[in-house]
Amino acid sequence: MADLILFQPSIGGDWSCINTPHIPLGLLSASRFVNKEYSIKLIDERLNKNWRGALKKELNKNPICFATTSMTGPQINHALSASAFIKKESNIPVIWGGIHPTILPEQTLKNKNIDIVVRGEGELTFYELVKCLDHKNDLKNILGISFKKQGKIYTNNKRPFLDLNKLPKIPYGIINLDDYLTTKDDKLAINIFSSRGCPNKCSYCYNTVNNNCWRSMSPSNFIKELEDLLNQSNKIEHINIQDDNFFVNIKRAKEIIQKLCDYNLSWECQGLTSLALSQIDSEFMELLVKSGCISMQIGTESGSKKILNSLNKKNNLNHIYQFNKRISDYPIRLEHNFMCGFPMETTKDLKESVNLALKLIKDNPNSIIKFFSIYVPYLGTESFKQSIQAGFLPPTYLEDWADHDWRKVKTNWLDEKTKKLLEGLYFTSLFIDSKPRIYIKSKVIKKLASLYRPIALFRMKNLFFRCMPEKQIKDFYESLTRKT
Repeated sequence: MADLILFQPSIGGDWSCINTPHIPLGLLSASRFVNKEYSIKLIDERLNKNWRGALKKELNKNPICFATTSMTGPQINHALSASAFIKKESNIPVIWGGIHPTILPEQTLKNKNIDIVVRGEGELTFYELVKCLDHKNDLKNILGISFKKQGKIYTNNKRPFLDLNKLPKIPYGIINLDDYLTTKDDKLAINIFSSRGCPNKCSYCYNTVNNNCWRSMSPSNFIKELEDLLNQSNKIEHINIQDDNFFVNIKRAKEIIQKLCDYNLSWECQGLTSLALSQIDSEFMELLVKSGCISMQIGTESGSKKILNSLNKKNNLNHIYQFNKRISDYPIRLEHNFMCGFPMETTKDLKESVNLALKLIKDNPNSIIKFFSIYVPYLGTESFKQSIQAGFLPPTYLEDWADHDWRKVKTNWLDEKTKKLLEGLYFTSLFIDSKPRIYIKSKVIKKLASLYRPIALFRMKNLFFRCMPEKQIKDFYESLTRKT
């Protein structure tokens, strides 16, 4: 029998159409300590259409608790559906972790189907919590949790950040790793982390909630974790280093990259900054190529200096311009993330961002515009305060946050015309470069996406988004292919 049930909810939205889901690293990492003493059953809604039947089967074995995770947005609805099912079928405690309940633990616990919230890093907290529930001890001494008792909500003290170099191995054995091998440039890929957090203080980022504390694994410990991963599957050909900011410490990053030269893998990373760009010389670029790097993501965010300043984003646009040109001489893609829809943003600011995006892919045909995501205010950030001043009314119930999503516009400082403009900008930005961001494997759909590129470029350049049957067709197709 399994002592614990872990549940990975669907993310929802466009991402629900991905044929192969990403590895549930959050739940796996939270199991590092508890896995040593308790048996775990991880049920992934994205893989198991009969997840209710799977949950019921495990509940018949009288587990200690049920735990799930959620970020802000549509994933909340999926986690709530599972939690409600658990409460209908049993009396075991329902535990939530993840970024959303960490930011809003009390509001999360007001939902009748949730008993306990694990705030922040869950490895030690979850282990202590499970032991406490197993032995029916008082929850008041466990750092990093909030909980309900006799209708009253209690919030215990925060748990200090963990030393990533002292954590046990991730228990990959509780899943079938091959179920989570995605495809990157026709290679089988998996996600991995080497650090947590980011020291930069961008006003919109959730990392400000974590006091911008960056912690990293040593290069040697990262390689040990990589080898653990490779030992679980000999099919892995590509790794995606999912750190918020991989290049915080250039010396450490270079050591890891040098070690990756010994493995027959391609790799990519995110968290590149304009400051890091200035430190990547031609010798470093050659090392990146030799090690198998094929892609790096940078938070370019905006082409407007006014917007960048308001976001406390320390981007040097000239550094980005120059590096974007320089990297075109190497077989490495530079992927640019953009944001739009800020309270202080004007049409002029938006056009500056669009012009920058178009210039980047013109100067470097290998560059990619990931998409123009629509700004979403997150509680605890400086930008959230600005949003409140602009008239934003945050949801008062957990389930209402499910519609708080960057693919849709819920911010009330924008009129209907601007909302449609931003949604059109997000949609067309998926198609304007050489690799459309379509999460459907159909070759026909991918071919149509490539043919649509000239229209997307025209719409984006002219901010012309009236009458968009193509968006309705895409939404309809995804609704048919979306996993339940």
